[in-house]
Amino acid sequence: MPDLTWGTTTKHASSMEKISSSHVSVYQFTALTGQEILGQDYQGRATMMRNGLASGNVSLILKKVQVADEGTYSCIVKSIDWIADTQTFLYVAAVGKVSIEILGPEDNGIKLACRATGWFPKPELHCLANEKQISHQSESKQDQKQLYTVSSSLTVLEDASEIICLVHESRLQMEQNFTISLSKNIFPRTSPWLPAFWIVFILACFSFGAAAYLMCKGIVKVMQKHPITYNHITRLYNLIKERKARSYMVPVQLDPQCYHTERATFEDQRNGSKDVHPQQLSPEGAAIMVGTEGFEEGRQYWEVRVDDKLDWELGVLTEDSRDKVKKGKGGALQEDQHWSLRRSNENYQPEEANNKIQGFTNKPQVIGVYLDRKNTLEPTVSFYHVQGSEAIVTIPVNPSGKLYPFVSSLHLDGGDTGKFLTICQDKDWDFPERISKQGFEMVKS
Repeated sequence: MPDLTWGTTTKHASSMEKISSSHVSVYQFTALTGQEILGQDYQGRATMMRNGLASGNVSLILKKVQVADEGTYSCIVKSIDWIADTQTFLYVAAVGKVSIEILGPEDNGIKLACRATGWFPKPELHCLANEKQISHQSESKQDQKQLYTVSSSLTVLEDASEIICLVHESRLQMEQNFTISLSKNIFPRTSPWLPAFWIVFILACFSFGAAAYLMCKGIVKVMQKHPITYNHITRLYNLIKERKARSYMVPVQLDPQCYHTERATFEDQRNGSKDVHPQQLSPEGAAIMVGTEGFEEGRQYWEVRVDDKLDWELGVLTEDSRDKVKKGKGGALQEDQHWSLRRSNENYQPEEANNKIQGFTNKPQVIGVYLDRKNTLEPTVSFYHVQGSEAIVTIPVNPSGKLYPFVSSLHLDGGDTGKFLTICQDKDWDFPERISKQGFEMVKS
C-alpha cells in the first residue's frame, strides 16, 4: 500500500485538476508544508477529505456546484518514488420551475405563454390542450449562470378547456407540468368582453390556484456515467425538498418565562443554557418550553437536537396554549391546539411518522421543523430526519393566528434524566454530497 501519511519527511503532493480547453487548477495540497492552493474559481468551494487519506481516500469535495463546473477532472497523487492518476467526468443538472402566463385575447382565442425557467441541460417543452399535443415554436436562452429558460407562445380556441405545459429533462429523466383550466366565458365575444375576461380569470386563478406542480429551484447535482434508477431520483427529490425547507431557517429562542414551574431543563445554544431547576419534579411530569416569537405567515424552519432521548415532543402550538403554559397552567395540550412529532420509548406519533422512522437505518438525532403557511389553503408543518435528508411526516395546521415553536420532555424518569433538548444554531446548510457508483450516498460535513 502506498505511503499516504501526510506530514512525514517523505515529500508528497496531491492535486486535482479540471480538464477543459486548457488545464485549470482546482485544488493542490502539499503534505510536507501543509500548503493548500485553490484555483481562482474554486475559492471556498473545494477541499480535500483529509480524514480519508489513511485509507487511500483522496476525494475532492466541491460545494455550491455550478453549471460551469461540468467537465473532466483528473486526480494526481505524487511521491518521491511513484505517481498515480485517474480521471472522472462531472455531470451537472439543475431542475427549475414551470409556469403558464395568460397574455390576453388574440383573434378568436386566448394567447398563452408556456415557460420553463432555471433548467440545465436544455429541457424539452411540450404544450397540450385537452391531453392532445399542440404544435408550437419554442425559443431558449441562457442566463449568467448558464441555466436555460425555454418559452413558447400559443393561441388556444374555445374548445381547449385544459392546458398543460409539460417539461422533460433528459439527464435526470424528470418531468414537471403546470395545468390551468379555461372557462368558456373568458374567450372573446362579439359583445364587450374585456371586463368579464379579467373577472373570470381572477376567479379561475383562485379556483385552480391549488393545482399541484413540482417547483424545484437551482439545485445542482453531481452524477457519474451510470444509468439513473428510480431510487436515485427519489433520493435527489427528497434532498431538494429538505434543502428548500432549510433555506427558510430562522433563529428560535426559548422563552425562560414560558414553562411549567415544575419542569426540567432545556438548552438553547443561541443564548447559552436556559436551565429551569424544579423544586419538586413529578416523575410523570412533562417539561415544556415555548419560543419567544410566534409565526403568523410565510415559511420558517428550525432544528432541534434530540440525540438518543427516549421521551420527547416538539412542534408548534397556538397562542392560547402558549399563554396557558406561561401562566403555569398544567394539563395536557389540547389536540386541536398543537401539532407535533412525539417519541415515547421506541414508538413515534403520529402513526405515519412511526412507520417511516422505523424503516430508517439510524434513528434521527436532529429533527428539522418546517412551518409552511405561505399557501393559506393548505398550511402545514413538516418534520425532517436531518442527517438522513429524509422527510418524516407532514401535518395540516391551523390556517390563522400565531403559532409558536415548543419542545417538551415527557415522563422524566430513568435514562432520560439530565438530558437536554437543544435548539440548534444556524449553520451553513450547503453540505457536500458524494455520489457513489451505486447511486447517491449522502456524506455531510
